[in-house]
Amino acid sequence: MTKDRDPLIGGNVSPEEDALYAAWSDRIEADDIHTPETAQAFEGAGAQRATRALLEEIVGAKELDRAIGRGRPTLAGVGKRGESPKIQVRLPRDLDEALKARAAIEHRKPSELAREAIALYLRDAS
Repeated sequence: MTKDRDPLIGGNVSPEEDALYAAWSDRIEADDIHTPETAQAFEGAGAQRATRALLEEIVGAKELDRAIGRGRPTLAGVGKRGESPKIQVRLPRDLDEALKARAAIEHRKPSELAREAIALYLRDAS
């Protein structure tokens, strides 16, 4: 069973994945991650190693490797693999600003609104 999302507009997340992501978020927000008193900023390879160590502490090495290998979630739906095709569109500044403003109001990404608009247009054009 998946969450009620339109696969044309946004990817679906299974209840199991949703619970896992919620648990990770809760742990991070609870500030239950060990930060040494001597914490320092890193750059380059040192930053990569430190980030990986922190993420392994939160989610575990096995799940982290799975997530890294998985990449971005496909927009094709749960259980489906493959690359989601990508297009680029140039917009007039006023349309771009209106899109970003609407996305902010709805707490969504501009790309979600664009997918929804295209799906609705194609549905209505049929």
